[in-house]
Amino acid sequence: MIGAKDSQVFSRAQELGLSFITRDKGFGDIRKFPPSSHHGIVVLRMTPRTMLAVHGTLKRMLLEEKDLGEALFIVDHNKWRKRKKL
Repeated sequence: MIGAKDSQVFSRAQELGLSFITRDKGFGDIRKFPPSSHHGIVVLRMTPRTMLAVHGTLKRMLLEEKDLGEALFIVDHNKWRKRKKL
C-alpha cells in the first residue's frame, strides 16, 4: 500500500484484523487513531544512523509484548513506550 493515504492503510489493517509497523509518525496521534480503535500500531522513530538500534529494540519489544491489540507502541533506538486504551 505504498503511497496510500493513512486512512486507507488504517482501514485495510482493520478489515484484515492486523497490527502494523510504520515509520509514519502520523499514526502516533491517538486523537486520530485511539488505541481502542485498532489491532495495534507500532511507530518506529529512527534515522538512518539509528536504524539497526531501532530494529534491535523492536525485536526485544516483539519478544516481550505478546498482545499488540488496542495499543500504540513508539519504538526508538533504546526503548519503547506503550499506550493502551483508556
